[in-house]
Amino acid sequence: MDARTVQRLLEKLQALAESAEHLGAKSVEGMQREPRLSDDAKRRLTPLYREHALRLMLLYSQLGSAICDTVRDEAENNTARGILDLFHGNFAAMAERAREKLRREFGDNPKL
Repeated sequence: MDARTVQRLLEKLQALAESAEHLGAKSVEGMQREPRLSDDAKRRLTPLYREHALRLMLLYSQLGSAICDTVRDEAENNTARGILDLFHGNFAAMAERAREKLRREFGDNPKL
């Protein structure tokens, strides 16, 4: 697998992981503007959307790390392996950030 193929494969997944938290926030904003929902329902739904977004971020990051590990032996050259190492580090950092936010915001009381 050449460097360009490795990069193309992992860029898409990294974009999904990076955007998961942002899209969750946008979902909350849209839900908050929904006039047919009571304030109580909105209050209860907000943490569900937040947790879901963080879990998606974590899952995409874990998938990215697993893909890096899986294709490492197929990397054709040092450039491809370097790209894999860079993405693996990015995915590990995003996964840790998602875990920490989940721990801080939900602790032992997850909603999902």
